[in-house]
Amino acid sequence: MASVRGSALREFLRYYGDTGDASWVGPHLARHPLADGSGLTLEPPTFGFLPNQWYDVALVTHLCDELERRDGAGSLDELARHGARHAVAHQIDGIYRRVLSSLVSPALYARSIPSLFRLLHDTGRREVRLDERAGIATSVIAEWGGHHPFLCRATHELMAAVFEQMGRGPAVVEALSCVSTGSPRCVARVRYRAER
Repeated sequence: MASVRGSALREFLRYYGDTGDASWVGPHLARHPLADGSGLTLEPPTFGFLPNQWYDVALVTHLCDELERRDGAGSLDELARHGARHAVAHQIDGIYRRVLSSLVSPALYARSIPSLFRLLHDTGRREVRLDERAGIATSVIAEWGGHHPFLCRATHELMAAVFEQMGRGPAVVEALSCVSTGSPRCVARVRYRAER
């Protein structure tokens, strides 16, 4: 069983509710067998997803598939892009934003990615290779049993959002391969502003 930590979902759900009609989310989640006993309140804005609680990826996939059915794949890409920026902006505030922009480098962040990924996902291995001169970070995720196209896109958009918080924006994600299209790994390139 693959699981996803609630903190990976909460701000995306909050953003979705702020920008669209989330009235269907609670009833939709309630129809999934895993909702019983999950502790979900099924009430907006976060529907009871707790930051430090692990949730079966089948429940998360159930939600993501319905998002795509209702809003389309392009809309999910927009949710990933804008939701990631919303999540990072709301989780990194005040003095922490200043610390991030002045003390954390792309290289330090890239070295932290494997352990940061494991804080949110209990399957998969992730690494980031940097070309700091060119301002390119290449993310590779393998053996990710909890994969869903939305979670994949959101994971890479979160990396772009962190680069932007470092003052290295705008950062743009380019998906190069994904397990959902038959590749053995998910690979994305994030272009960010290189330091001169």
